[in-house]
Amino acid sequence: MPDEADQKQLELLRKGVLFLTERNRELEARVARLEARLEPTPAPRPTAEVAPAPPQPEPVFAPPPPAEPVFVAPPIAPPPMRPPAIPPPLQTQGLESKVGLTLLNRIGVFTLLIGGALFFKLSVDNEWIGPGARVAIGVIAALGSLISADFLWKRGHKVFAQGLTGLGLSLLYLSF
Repeated sequence: MPDEADQKQLELLRKGVLFLTERNRELEARVARLEARLEPTPAPRPTAEVAPAPPQPEPVFAPPPPAEPVFVAPPIAPPPMRPPAIPPPLQTQGLESKVGLTLLNRIGVFTLLIGGALFFKLSVDNEWIGPGARVAIGVIAALGSLISADFLWKRGHKVFAQGLTGLGLSLLYLSF
């Protein structure tokens, strides 16, 4: 059983079809009148009178008079054309940037990693701190490195952030 929304939609469709049917009849009659104007009228022939044609029977189906149109769509204006956005030109890294950012960053990370590993070895050899504390200090240092790498990544210092991320993961590996 169709619900109320479906019934409303069917009623709107029925009204729309009736409107279009009536509009079609009006337009056909108008075209017929215009065609009759354009055709030259033939000269009357002197012949016997022709009996008028019998009236056409009314169609069995006569739709009710059309209601007002269901809706009239407003004209749609095209959106204004905008030129396509031009991306900024890519800047290439020079030798100074490659050496300063990449190479020295990797050397610094490797140095800190070696220093952390030697600190762990020294603390184990001299029994300065217990095994649980060594792991906790290593994990805290690694998490600090990873958090600072995330902070630098968000600020746009991607090369330094990559180095600190590598250091943090390496410290986690050494701690466990």
